[in-house]
Amino acid sequence: MSVLKTWQSKHSLTSQALVAFVQSVLSALPSSSSARVGPLLQNTAFGEILVDVMWSTDAQLDEFLADAKAALSGSEQTSGGQNDNSDSVGKAARLRQFVEQDKDILSELVKRFLVSTSGAQVSS
Repeated sequence: MSVLKTWQSKHSLTSQALVAFVQSVLSALPSSSSARVGPLLQNTAFGEILVDVMWSTDAQLDEFLADAKAALSGSEQTSGGQNDNSDSVGKAARLRQFVEQDKDILSELVKRFLVSTSGAQVSS
């Protein structure tokens, strides 16, 4: 997800840009010729996929956070509580910081998607 920092990409999006993109995709979906299958059903299916993606992303972030915390805790125990400036400790600390920020961003995305479906506005 190019909105999150844990998976760095060349081109990133803001939360607001991602929500706007998803809304534009939903509004551009072709309608079905069947009366029973229309935009509502398509939006529901798309929404279910989006929920699965966000849930899976959150689960992966939880795993990264646990790994980072374990690495930091292990380094504290081996160094006797002294600051260890090793490369792996620095990477674990950065990973923890990115994951914590990404969890906040993911929470904001969920709020923005919920608000976008209700038609209300979210302030940043």
